[in-house]
Amino acid sequence: DDNKQGLYVPRYVIEGDPQRGIAPMAPDLHKVSDLARYSKLFVDEENPSKGRIYGAIPGWAVDEVMFKKYKHYGLDKNYVYFRPGSEATLSTAFVTAYEKGLPIVGYNWEPTWISGKLDLVLLEDAPYNQAGFEAGETAAPSVVVMVSANSRFPKRQPEFTEFLKKYHTSSALTAEALAYIADNKATYDQAARWFLQKHDNLLTQWLPPDKAQTMRAALKEQ
Repeated sequence: DDNKQGLYVPRYVIEGDPQRGIAPMAPDLHKVSDLARYSKLFVDEENPSKGRIYGAIPGWAVDEVMFKKYKHYGLDKNYVYFRPGSEATLSTAFVTAYEKGLPIVGYNWEPTWISGKLDLVLLEDAPYNQAGFEAGETAAPSVVVMVSANSRFPKRQPEFTEFLKKYHTSSALTAEALAYIADNKATYDQAARWFLQKHDNLLTQWLPPDKAQTMRAALKEQ
């Protein structure tokens, strides 16, 4: 229930990164509306007279919303709304800019391996309301993710049902696991073992004491 989406920039763009020798580039950039003052920072390679905003993936419903936001804030005057052809293209643009310490602004969302690997800042927007969101005038809502099962499942799998009732995660935890998978080319099984060993407290939250100890013992055997 804490997932987000919108326009992001690397934190070093706003705050700098002394360890990497990067000075703040846009210290007053906090809101989407502030982008109007920084088009010369986010230069479009194909049209250097304008800035570039990376939009959402063509065909995604949110792409239409983001384009409306681009128009709503008058960013079409000094920016190009660049639609990457795929999720991979968008991710590559962010990672490449981040590794080089370059400015970039564009659409992204949480949780993903990108949000787990890179320190990004979501630019502030007007408080969410449904009509405003659809018009590109407000922040996006968090999407509620539910755990559900058919009516027969609780009787057939009472132990799993109790686990699922207690199970709760966050965008930060999910992004951390996804980043581990991406960085290590790990399988889901390998990532799960790593994740549960690192976050032992979750076993206490999700499982009864005897089951938690059984899991800990199994993890040590791997």
